[in-house]
Amino acid sequence: MPDGLFYNSKVNVVSCIMIFTAHRPHPQYKQTYFGYYKDDGFVINRIEGRSGTRKMHRWDKIKQKWLANFLNKEDEPGLSVNKTVTAKDEWCAEAYMQTNDNWLTKNHFKNTLKHYSSFLFSNEFLDIASKESINQQNVKLDKTEWKWFKLDKYLFEITGCQKTSILELEDYKGCKSNGQYPYVTARTVDNGTYKFYDFYTEKMKVMF
Repeated sequence: MPDGLFYNSKVNVVSCIMIFTAHRPHPQYKQTYFGYYKDDGFVINRIEGRSGTRKMHRWDKIKQKWLANFLNKEDEPGLSVNKTVTAKDEWCAEAYMQTNDNWLTKNHFKNTLKHYSSFLFSNEFLDIASKESINQQNVKLDKTEWKWFKLDKYLFEITGCQKTSILELEDYKGCKSNGQYPYVTARTVDNGTYKFYDFYTEKMKVMF
């Protein structure tokens, strides 16, 4: 479901909807439909919070598309996928859905770098931030040779973690929110980093 459903609360969760037919076992080889319904057209502003009153025409079109996609059980990159799963498999669309990269442009990368630069300055990582290019080259966006790869094989070690809620941190008097260790949440910006604290719970010196 869309991010920010609980924007006006202190609850920060990734929400999903699961539909089952009561008293009817799922056939062993029947595919399950997974929908990635993130953009519902609603916007967040300071006065109304999460609202769609000014752009309801977007929601009407998105709703029709979502319903048609679900009823017809369509596979669409970036939106939905059908997959045969068991109790031992991942039950989320991201695990099987193809990424739709046709809409990517060079401006998306520029904006990401701008957000990252703002993140560095706002957290006083001035020694990392720089206006100079790393390789002094104008990199062209060429998607023809892009390939799939597994994060846990090339970039990360994926493991379980200890969960620390924001409410627990606020109640802990000895906790300083201007430390050096990141508290990573389900936020969609700044790689999920919420604040920096003076302690961590994971061996990679982070807290979740």
